[in-house]
Amino acid sequence: MPNTHVPAAGGALPTAQHTTFLAVTPTMRLRIATTIENLIALLDEIDSDADLEDGGDLEFDPAELGIGDHAALHEIMVGGGVSC
Repeated sequence: MPNTHVPAAGGALPTAQHTTFLAVTPTMRLRIATTIENLIALLDEIDSDADLEDGGDLEFDPAELGIGDHAALHEIMVGGGVSC
């Protein structure tokens, strides 16, 4: 199936053109996913810190606060607590 030009978002489609969709087989999807993973690995090698995020690793992650969720907090505060 030939590739068909699709205008950028917001661009008007001429009435004579039709949108073409590409059927993605499981094999094609696996190849795409593998390519993406390989490109991410390449960027990690280039940047030399695979865990560093764009914002300097300042993203919010409740797990880093020490309590994973409200149920765990409740268990610690009410259900048995912490024994010393």
